[in-house]
Amino acid sequence: MMLPHLDAARAAGFEVEVACSVTRHGDDVRAHADRVHDLPFRRSPLHPANAAALARLVRLIRARRT
Repeated sequence: MMLPHLDAARAAGFEVEVACSVTRHGDDVRAHADRVHDLPFRRSPLHPANAAALARLVRLIRARRT
């Protein structure tokens, strides 16, 4: 459901980066984004692994600020 939004952002001149847990739809996402960052988020918001994934997301955002 996000692919049309990614296309619209690219058409408007934005560089589109997606940070998510890449699943079986990874090829579709890669076809509609300029860059895909695979972060190991779990579906359960309280899963302990999400703390590490969130830390990686924060580092990614800080590194991509320009």
